[in-house]
Amino acid sequence: EDYITINIPARDGQNVNAWFTNNTSTDAPIVILVHGRGMCKSKYEVILPANMLFEMGFGVLLLDMRNHGNSDSDKDGLIKWGKKEHLDVLGAWDWLQTQGWTSSQIGIFGCSMGGGTTTIATAKEPKVQASWIDGGVCMPDEVLIDNILNTMPFLGE
Repeated sequence: EDYITINIPARDGQNVNAWFTNNTSTDAPIVILVHGRGMCKSKYEVILPANMLFEMGFGVLLLDMRNHGNSDSDKDGLIKWGKKEHLDVLGAWDWLQTQGWTSSQIGIFGCSMGGGTTTIATAKEPKVQASWIDGGVCMPDEVLIDNILNTMPFLGE
């Protein structure tokens, strides 16, 4: 089997579900992949880069942020646009270190809301040395307004 399903604690104790594979030893680098809003670890936006990284010899960890996929939901079930979800990413980062990786071997890839979340995680944890942000959403209120105006143009009149 190429991967295992694991549950890891976020930094605030929230249960985070993830797929974990390491096709080499802890000598190889590993990347945490963080999906966008309304997505999960099984969507193309993280599966495609995860597969590319895996084929190049990297270990990969694909997580479901809280209120997404197979991870637990907050009491209110609301997406916080990275304000809480960054704790899920950092929980995965912490867990990898308990498995033998050093901070210099762990990278984080985030796309869309996962990119914004990765930006927050990288800012909050000074030991994170590598992150790749793809289309990070850092201003969700503007994205929401744009989406509403694009789908209901009569509101902008």
